[in-house]
Amino acid sequence: MNQKNVIKAILRARYKKKIESFKAKIQIDINKKNYIIKTASNQDELEQVLTLRHQVFLEELLHKKRIIEVDFDKFDLLCDHLMIINKNDNALIGTYRLNCSKFNKDFYSATEFNIDAILELPGDKVELGRACVHQDYRNGMTIALLWKGLSEYMTRSESRFFFGCSSIKSMDYMLILRIFQALAKSGNMVQLPDVKPIGKFKSKSLRKLIKSHNLEQEIEDPNLLDQLPPLLKSYIKAGAKVIGEPALDKDFQCFDFLTLLDFHNADQKYKDKYSK
Repeated sequence: MNQKNVIKAILRARYKKKIESFKAKIQIDINKKNYIIKTASNQDELEQVLTLRHQVFLEELLHKKRIIEVDFDKFDLLCDHLMIINKNDNALIGTYRLNCSKFNKDFYSATEFNIDAILELPGDKVELGRACVHQDYRNGMTIALLWKGLSEYMTRSESRFFFGCSSIKSMDYMLILRIFQALAKSGNMVQLPDVKPIGKFKSKSLRKLIKSHNLEQEIEDPNLLDQLPPLLKSYIKAGAKVIGEPALDKDFQCFDFLTLLDFHNADQKYKDKYSK
């Protein structure tokens, strides 16, 4: 066995040891025609989730590969992981990381933003993150299945708010500025005290652009919000708001917009559609 394989074997053994005791905090298991919507309940299912995330976030988007080929961080064992499974071949086609304040006080969003004002809001909260869908299933149906699972999780956990980072996969500062302007002008953005990017996630360049441009000026593309990533667009349609300026994530080559939805005030069409 060469040195690279030895290192890989050691790292995989350590990783396996870390996840061997994983179990779901809230069990969900819903049959929906040809699909199963559930929370990962054991080590093997968690590994399926982490492998799909590696395929999407690292191999597909960044053209990189970690030595043990999983996307795993310190938050994964704290969270539940929503799974959308195709019954025809038992393939995992989509996933969501769900971090409920009933069980945890540490949130990924707090590494990018000051979120104290969000955590001070009344009621329990669920942080959404690491949402990804297999490239063969990126359509409205899969988004709907994810929403169905999220709605069920919000109900089971008796949570009022969900929040999290919604990524725009672009390093085009002018595009991000235009999206920021469009969100502000359309009423889909709010400000909460001190909720803003922190540390290495601050973008001085974007902040200068925002300050130098009038948010009330005409948006070049009136249909810009229709071009948002499907998940962020679905959040906004459900009534979610973006909180201020986005964070710059250089590792994943994207800008993250902090998004918040009060489930009590969610669009009634969404409530009716996904609570059935």
